[in-house]
Amino acid sequence: MVGRAAALLSGRRAAALAAVIAGLVVWDAVAEELPAIPDRLDLALIAVVLIPAAFAPAWLMLPLRDAPRLLAAALVLVTLAAVLDLAGLGAAFNVTKIVALTLLGFWFLRLFDAVSWVVLVAAVIPWADIVSVYRGPTREVVEERPGIF
Repeated sequence: MVGRAAALLSGRRAAALAAVIAGLVVWDAVAEELPAIPDRLDLALIAVVLIPAAFAPAWLMLPLRDAPRLLAAALVLVTLAAVLDLAGLGAAFNVTKIVALTLLGFWFLRLFDAVSWVVLVAAVIPWADIVSVYRGPTREVVEERPGIF
């Protein structure tokens, strides 16, 4: 028996994603207006609430990693993020950017389903490191600005 197409995100997961995104937008919009809190409490808030909340959209969107037209959806969201940024809607821009980059990341990871890409990247990395140390930014930091260490 053929039924309707299965949803990529379950209703509960979609509701949780919407709630987390709404919470992040609200936090981003009002955080600067809130009164200062002690450093220890601020650190606890960041570690226990804000960092997990920032990573929650990626976890909640995991079922979308195999969705068709993932790149197109990500590019639409990148465009929307740019428009939101130009409109001065920083909170909405930041959250849209998180979602867009997560979808771009899922699309990019599809490239590594093929072992050939993994081998290619593994072969290129040592050469990129050699160039970076010999002539690139690593050499600059080590020789010209050792105080960074």
